[in-house]
Amino acid sequence: MHMLRVSLVGLFLLGAAPILVACGSDVTNNGQGGSGAGGAGGSGGSGGSGGTSPGDARQACLDFCHIGEVNNCGMQTGNCNEFCDEVFADMPSECEDEFGSLFACYIPAAKDCPNDPPPECNDEMEAAETCQMANGCVDDAECFAGAGPNGESSCGCTSTCKGVAYSTNCETPGNGGMTTCTCTQGDTVVGTCTNPDPETCGPKTSCCAELFNL
Repeated sequence: MHMLRVSLVGLFLLGAAPILVACGSDVTNNGQGGSGAGGAGGSGGSGGSGGTSPGDARQACLDFCHIGEVNNCGMQTGNCNEFCDEVFADMPSECEDEFGSLFACYIPAAKDCPNDPPPECNDEMEAAETCQMANGCVDDAECFAGAGPNGESSCGCTSTCKGVAYSTNCETPGNGGMTTCTCTQGDTVVGTCTNPDPETCGPKTSCCAELFNL
């Protein structure tokens, strides 16, 4: 099961960075050691108040990733182009500038492979998190999976999107029958649905996504 986390706070622990994954997915992905090829060189950006111009956010991501690679920081990003594509696909489009500024702020520290996020980037980190919480989904890492003695199974996840908790509880009978998910928004069950994949239980990846309008 993915115990996922969309927040980028933990992404920049360069010695053991978890790869960013999509909100609502539900399979753990710790990534592979990063020696990927992709990514543009250069160390642009500056700590603290440094930012990015519109359209520069992805370049800041590539620069950050590449610097970590060439300095053998052991970042678990894989290919830098694929890593940055995934990062920007997962974040709300409204937050591109905030996340670009966060990447740009981290660039000067990347060559030193820090174990903790540099404190001079706290403002950029807070702005990116605040924007993501207001406009997108932040996974709460509350996925679960279980199996019974007669072949039955269950799984589910909770994600917070725009300040509201969206939860799924999907159950599959042991006789090979269809998986049924109960979909809860906040404290209200908004409906049930038949899930085509018994192992895909996230609010955005299961049949509940349509009921949630996510």
